[in-house]
Parts: sequence; structure tokens; C-alpha cells
Amino acid sequence: MLPKAPATGERATVAYTDMWSIYGKSKYAEQTWEFMKFLTSKEGQEMWVDLIGSRSISPVKEVAQSADWINYGGSSGQFILDELQFARVPPVNFANANEVETIWNMEFGSVIAGEQDVEVAAQKACEQIQSVLDNSQ
Repeated sequence: MLPKAPATGERATVAYTDMWSIYGKSKYAEQTWEFMKFLTSKEGQEMWVDLIGSRSISPVKEVAQSADWINYGGSSGQFILDELQFARVPPVNFANANEVETIWNMEFGSVIAGEQDVEVAAQKACEQIQSVLDNSQ
């Protein structure tokens, strides 16, 4: 279990989600909607776990509680499910948090896709994020 905060005696963690959307002016809105329905189905989520692993909790409860998700990569994701009861909205500590998160996701997304090394992604992300932080003060 997470430790309790000394000041409050409470446990807390943040829970992030993956979100998908369809561009309002998409030329392929119907096809994208069909893909979204598949992606959020049990079958689609099982494929997502095979492809991406357990980096995020499946919105399909049966998949999130499956042995494939819980034991992905030889670790136990059960503690993540157990800690959800303590989840809170993550704090935003600076005005440009969304911009920083976008940079982070783009650079490390390319690592997941096998397009660049972790070291290169970390260096590029740090440089870009530092610029955002410098300009937000």
C-alpha cells in the first residue's frame, strides 16, 4: 500500500487515462467511429494489451482484471488496481502542463514505437521541456 501522508494520515495517488477522440472536421469520421468502437471493445483492448502492455488501465474491467494485464512484463499490476481507491485528480503545477505532457508523450511514444533510443528521447524531451518552463515563469 502507498504510505500515508504525515500531515493528513491519508493515502493518495494520481490516475491518468488514455483518451481517444475524433477530429470534428474529419473526412473519415464514420470509419474512425467504427475503429473507436473496436478499440474500446474487449477484443480491441486485449489486442491493445498485447501491443502496448499494461502501461495504462484498460477501460474494459474484464481486461484490466485479466492475468495478461495484471502480469504483463513479469510484474504485478494488481497493486495498481488496488490503489485506485486512493486516486485523485493530478495537480497541475504550472501553466503549460499540457504542452510539457505533449512533448513527453511524443518523445517517449517514439521510443515505444522503436523509432529512437530512450537516451535520445530523454535528451530531446528535457531540452524542449526546459524551454517551456523557462517561458512560463
